[in-house]
Amino acid sequence: MSLKKNQFIVDCEHCTCSRSDGAGGFVVTVPLRDSSSGLEGTARLRCSITPYRHEIELKQWLDEEQHPIQAAADIEKRLLNLVDHVADKRVCGNRHLCPAEVVRTIAEQKP
Repeated sequence: MSLKKNQFIVDCEHCTCSRSDGAGGFVVTVPLRDSSSGLEGTARLRCSITPYRHEIELKQWLDEEQHPIQAAADIEKRLLNLVDHVADKRVCGNRHLCPAEVVRTIAEQKP
């Protein structure tokens, strides 16, 4: 399944995650495409999920050759708004959108 917001398509079903620290944080990688410009690649997000809030930070947006995508300011603003929306609505870990591995990892972060 995918999430569509701000002219971006987030390919949630191909999202992967790994633990990155001992403090409950982890990194999520997810395919991402901007339908207005045609830019596409993989977003790397640093996540910290607690029972009280989701914090998500965009670390990189890479093309298929793993080079950073240098998007125009308006595209970057829409992308950051999308990341904020995912955090605010606590979309990360939704079992209807995310793979079982991601759902399980996020569930483990909550007491």
